[in-house]
Amino acid sequence: MSKVKILANYLPQFHQTPENDAWWGEGYTDWTAVKASKPLFNGHTQPRVPLDNDYYDLSSADSIRKQALLAHEYGISGFAIYHYWFSSKQKLLTKPAELLLEQKDLPIEYLFIWDNNTWKRTWSNVKGAVTMASSEYEKKVDPQDSGILAKLDYGNEEDWKIHFDYLLPFFKDDRYIKIDNKPVFAFFQPQIDFETIEKMAAYWDDLHIWSKLSELLMKCSFYFC
Repeated sequence: MSKVKILANYLPQFHQTPENDAWWGEGYTDWTAVKASKPLFNGHTQPRVPLDNDYYDLSSADSIRKQALLAHEYGISGFAIYHYWFSSKQKLLTKPAELLLEQKDLPIEYLFIWDNNTWKRTWSNVKGAVTMASSEYEKKVDPQDSGILAKLDYGNEEDWKIHFDYLLPFFKDDRYIKIDNKPVFAFFQPQIDFETIEKMAAYWDDLHIWSKLSELLMKCSFYFC
């Protein structure tokens, strides 16, 4: 009988990046949005405060270790880590996964969910939404600005190879989740140019077959979902 794995969706936005500093103001992380939340109805407790007031920083190896060990202790099999790859020239919020990869002793499995979207500034201005930047910062935005912060561009085979080469060390990790020895890689928005995704998936399968993962994996393709 197959063992059921409990995975926690893992959002890596809780650390400072130069891009978020430029887009939303110095020091912005998702904690900024959490702290700015307001109750919407009776009994709605907002903002929520993390256990022990621990506004953790996911650019810290110690934070990654603490989370992985806590998840393992409470029966969480692994993390489904959101993967923000916009093009071969732009990837964001990769630090937490890279820190996890470096700490080989952590008893936590993981996989990637590619959040294959374009990021736009406009979502911060939706009525009733959490303010994602200070009003002073918003005043500086050119009204003619398209609002696009990071544009999704699948590219061509050359770009797909760059993406695959980045992911390969993760796929080689014994903790990376596999089904029938196939690395599991999920798409958050498979409907966005599905034809290109199919071509890229087939190309990755070919690369994977010839990559030197192991005797078993060399004969297996990906498990896409």
